[in-house]
Amino acid sequence: MLSEGKTAIAIPGASNYRKEFAEYLDGHIILMYPDKDKAGERLFDAIADSLRSTLYRRELPVGFKDYADFHIANYKAK
Repeated sequence: MLSEGKTAIAIPGASNYRKEFAEYLDGHIILMYPDKDKAGERLFDAIADSLRSTLYRRELPVGFKDYADFHIANYKAK
């Protein structure tokens, strides 16, 4: 996402997310592209449960597991 000029954060792994992280995320509008696996779903749910901020879910196109795969495919296409 940073390569596309977007402000971004990464949470490396659903098992690493702790509710204490919400204090850094609260007060922001969050657009999240969860990975298309069970861990990505768990992470989205954990963030949604711990935030008071506005959280919007974005879906990756069919065939892409995560945002990095999507970005690489689009970068190569240009």
